[in-house]
Amino acid sequence: MKWFLSFVLAASIGHAQNNNLGEVITSLLQKAGFVDFLSDKGECPERWEHLPEQEAQALIQKAFELRSKSKYCESGRYFYELRRQWPTKDYYKMAWKELVNSYVLADDLIAAINEGNDFMDFFRGTPDVEDVHLILINAVYMKMMAAGAERSQEWTEYALGISKEQTSDNPYLKNLSFKDFLEKYPNSPNVKVIEGMMRHARNNHAEYHLKIGNYYATRMMPDAAMPNYPAAIGRYALVLKWGPIVSSYNQALYSTVDVLYKMSSVIESSTISEEKLKEWLQIDSNRDKKAVDRKAIVSQIKIQIAELQKKMNSETITQDIWIQKTRLLIEEKQK
Repeated sequence: MKWFLSFVLAASIGHAQNNNLGEVITSLLQKAGFVDFLSDKGECPERWEHLPEQEAQALIQKAFELRSKSKYCESGRYFYELRRQWPTKDYYKMAWKELVNSYVLADDLIAAINEGNDFMDFFRGTPDVEDVHLILINAVYMKMMAAGAERSQEWTEYALGISKEQTSDNPYLKNLSFKDFLEKYPNSPNVKVIEGMMRHARNNHAEYHLKIGNYYATRMMPDAAMPNYPAAIGRYALVLKWGPIVSSYNQALYSTVDVLYKMSSVIESSTISEEKLKEWLQIDSNRDKKAVDRKAIVSQIKIQIAELQKKMNSETITQDIWIQKTRLLIEEKQK
């Protein structure tokens, strides 16, 4: 177990010094002899045929021998058999923890998370739970890194504890939250490491929504001669919600102000019909028969821009290029 926790610590510290975590981890794994860690994408079998009954030490020796040869799934099979054949306290606990490790090494992270959660539930209140919880956190981090800021943020949301599925009715999913780990183990020696992972998760989440917001802000909607500015604003809001602690905050601030001004121009324009405007603003024409109060909406947009300007001046002291561009944009529009 110590080697695994040391690996988590080393990999995460490496990330703090180098944003390209994939290269850092790969380098560490190669040095440690785990060359196949990231390249072996095969899932382990859900069920194994039982092995013949044998001595515990023989099973342990064979399991670690297979692991040294990078046969992680097969190694897991022997730890599984150790747990099944020798359900005494010491063997049972060790076998289960190493089974979780084997799944992680095999890159079968879903299996690792399921087994790890079962372990935490079974051994609740024991010191070993923190060790396995840390393994789960590392597995979630790996899944999050694999998705990056380009694909689904399911694992990033689990890591941040903001997934709608993470409720008190589903403690297994709550265990995947970095925040949950920090709350449970505030004195853990790995606190700074987990905090670093959490910072990366926040940046990942913000960058993802910034990119989608930019997509909406620059692509014409089907059957419409304008971009989907309201949808873009919704995505930028998810970035701004994190505040200046995320790296894309300043850019989202500029993009929000820019799109709000563009929205004002569209709403004030007489070229867009009432029907199209309602559709664009996602107002149900069947429910709301009233004409759109364009002046009121534009007035609200101006209030939002003023609030963002105030937030920018109070929270941001950097000379970041996006802050400069935002200030120039507002000055130009207010002339």
